[in-house]
Amino acid sequence: FFTADLSVGDKNIKFASTFASQYINEVADHTLRITGADVVLVINLEQKKVSYRKKDTCSLNMGKIAQKWGDGGGHHAAAGSALTDNVLAIAEHFKPYDVALRSTGKEGDQG
Repeated sequence: FFTADLSVGDKNIKFASTFASQYINEVADHTLRITGADVVLVINLEQKKVSYRKKDTCSLNMGKIAQKWGDGGGHHAAAGSALTDNVLAIAEHFKPYDVALRSTGKEGDQG
């Protein structure tokens, strides 16, 4: 997993990203739970696509994020886009997530 705290409008949102080519919803749910992120980007390198999912408590509109970042679309809770240069530029802000830190309680239980 990879995570980043990104400003979206006037909010600081915790994002996570991971890679998958199938079971996108299940992978997204698992990633949100493990990392405690508000939003997850599931990147499919084979198809050059990105799926956007969020926690129920997050107010961001995934359809608008997908449109802005990757010229895609969708609805409030789930969306998709192409893996564009803009998405890759945003991905540069992500750092590897240390699952061991979460198991020690050093990051707190946000999931």
